[in-house]
Amino acid sequence: MIETFTISSGESFDISTQHAVVVDNVHSESVSIHSSGGGGHVGRYGGHVSAPTVHSRVIEKQRIWVKTEQGAEVNIDLTGANFPTRAGHRVAVTEVRKSGTENWQLVSIKNETTSGQLKLSRQSPVSISLGRSITDVSSIFTLLLFSAGAIALLGNVGIGLGLMLLSGIFYFVKALIHGLKLEKEYEIQVEKHMAKAVINTPSASK
Repeated sequence: MIETFTISSGESFDISTQHAVVVDNVHSESVSIHSSGGGGHVGRYGGHVSAPTVHSRVIEKQRIWVKTEQGAEVNIDLTGANFPTRAGHRVAVTEVRKSGTENWQLVSIKNETTSGQLKLSRQSPVSISLGRSITDVSSIFTLLLFSAGAIALLGNVGIGLGLMLLSGIFYFVKALIHGLKLEKEYEIQVEKHMAKAVINTPSASK
């Protein structure tokens, strides 16, 4: 079931939690290797050559196959995260998307058998509001720059630069606080939905 919620910026989001049973759980690893530095030069009177530094990083991957209540088998791919589960465990999978779009974003997997939960710290869809606020601040800051230039031409450079700096800081902080407020509203709505989904799960109602 898909629910929709709206935050104070007017943006709407669809959220859905599906209950499923794990049928398979596969772990794998891949190694990422890159080098940096190195090189040098050799000239007529000598020179030097240094070896590059090689860096490697092990990336853990997990593919969880689940069977939904509708009978479909789907896979959940995780990178750099570990979700403890095994075949037979019941899980609740919560996804969010911006209303009117097709791309769902996985935000949480809860193991209803063990009560373990993995919340994915990905960029929330609402963060675009903060980006818009910063863009608006850039426009205001440009206007203030011209205002400061006009004041400077009138003979008081210090007042012009001071006004521009203080106003820029004020509007930037205001936009940042507004963006954080929207993020908090978004998180509260997601948490509300997940709490309700746990209450309404078939295993919880028995």
